[in-house]
Amino acid sequence: IVTVLFLDSDNKLICKNETLSDDDKVALEKGGKETSRFKSGCTATQLWYVAGKKEDENAIRKTCAFFYKTSKKYSYANAVLDFGTNESGIENLRLAQIVSDSLFMSDYKYDVFKKDDSVKLENVTICLDIPANQAAAIVEKNAVIAKGVNLVRDMVNAPANIMTIDKFEETAKNACRECGLQ
Repeated sequence: IVTVLFLDSDNKLICKNETLSDDDKVALEKGGKETSRFKSGCTATQLWYVAGKKEDENAIRKTCAFFYKTSKKYSYANAVLDFGTNESGIENLRLAQIVSDSLFMSDYKYDVFKKDDSVKLENVTICLDIPANQAAAIVEKNAVIAKGVNLVRDMVNAPANIMTIDKFEETAKNACRECGLQ
């Protein structure tokens, strides 16, 4: 579980989380932006992460990348990204769009010639107060966008002897066919 915290304009920690000890709060505040603290409990590992200042969308993107990389590093198949009462200063729907987009983009890896034996992050739970149907629509839309972006990434990253002009044309035509374009 990664709980995301923010700093106010005076670099003071905004935190209503009672499970975070006073010593941890002081350490996180003192460390500032991109500081984290681990706590292992009986049930789950808890991580508090200071994203940075309120209303900073780039800080949210960096937080999602940190969350994804940390989950992969420790081989977690299930992980929770918790925004709690959302102290980010960003509207919940916009925050959901940023988080969804960032997680899909973090998932890219060009591994055509390598066998990837790492644990896949299969279940991500994002704690944010928005209606389920809106959350599903945001995730669905970002999944489609990420699929297209990752296709282009694969095409760019492929060596020239693999992604020949003919293969490039074939790939583009197949992508258009899937979308109903002629």
